[in-house]
Parts: sequence; structure tokens; C-alpha cells
Amino acid sequence: MNLKEPLVVAPVATLIACSLVFVVDPATGVYPPCPSQLILGVDCPACGGLRATSSLLHGDIASFLDHNVLLAIVFPVLVLTWVLALWRKLNPHTRLRLPRVVNSSALKNQALKYQALRSETVRRSLWVGGVLILVVFTVSRNIFPYLGSGIG
Repeated sequence: MNLKEPLVVAPVATLIACSLVFVVDPATGVYPPCPSQLILGVDCPACGGLRATSSLLHGDIASFLDHNVLLAIVFPVLVLTWVLALWRKLNPHTRLRLPRVVNSSALKNQALKYQALRSETVRRSLWVGGVLILVVFTVSRNIFPYLGSGIG
């Protein structure tokens, strides 16, 4: 595996960034403020993310959830996605294949087209679902004070 591949670079960059957040407390004001909070006075989906990450790295789960509850969903999904991508990279021969009962080349081509269409539909649905979750979370955290980032 090449050291410049995203599957290697991403965890190394994450480790470096988390080390910085662990050492330098985001509550000190060293990091730049969120533009959404600064200009509009509203919390974006990522507001409180640095403080939440710092709290998680220090083992303070309650504070982690208080600063940005969405990260409790996003972090495990990102880790799972990385693990699955790494597993696929290390085990390329274990890709999903069509069952052997499909002997006809015409049926096989139709099955391949359906599989490609299905994966495209799933991919699009995941993107739309993710955007909807972000919009609902952003609106909700600015209406209900207990979902806010803890500033302002």
C-alpha cells in the first residue's frame, strides 16, 4: 500500500489534528471562530465540533454530547467507512459477485446494469439523506437551546 493513498493519509492527518486539539484547548479562543456564528449569530452543523472532539479525547462524554450531538453519529460512520474501504483495499478478491446460476450473457448483462443502477441509487439516496439530516439538525439546534453548541 502506497503511503500517499487517502486510506493512509486520512488517519495520519486525523491523528495529528486530534493531537493538536487534545493539547490546545478549543475553549481558549486560539482557533478561529465559526463564520456562521460570527456573521449570522447561528450555529452551523459543525459548531462546537472542536470543543466536542476535545471533550471526547479527554473522556468527557457528557460535554462531548453537549457541544455537538451530531458528531456522536458522524464519528462512528466515518470510522466504519474507513474500515470498510481499508478492508476492500486489502481484500480485493472478496468483492460481491453475481451468483453462478446466471449463465446467459444477456441475463448477466442485465444483472450488471441493475447492480450499477442500484448502487447509483443507493449512493444518491445517501447523499440526499445526509443533506436532509444536516438541514434538520441545523434548524433544530438553532430553535431548541439544548441542541446548541454552547456558545452565544
